[in-house]
Amino acid sequence: MEALVDEGLVKDIGVSNFTIEEVDLLLSQCRYKPVANQVEVHPGVPNDELRQYCQSKGIVMMSYKPYGIDGTNIDGGLLHNKEIKAIAEAAGLPSGAHLLLQWN
Repeated sequence: MEALVDEGLVKDIGVSNFTIEEVDLLLSQCRYKPVANQVEVHPGVPNDELRQYCQSKGIVMMSYKPYGIDGTNIDGGLLHNKEIKAIAEAAGLPSGAHLLLQWN
């Protein structure tokens, strides 16, 4: 992937589902630091330690399941959570979806 940056075919590199240990190992061996680590992150799975670690290294954490929905939970995940809806309403947001996206 670094060769793609060298050739100008991509601007940045990102990773997916890397743990702290994997990011640390990658950073010790790479020429181009990844700009993002895409992982499952939402109020149900906050991944706070990984988020703090990535922030300390200048890596953005991105969520691939901001609503907490996957193949086993197709009923709306956190979208129908009463607490999420109440917080969104109190914040003047149109829906829990808006709150979840802002949380990420």
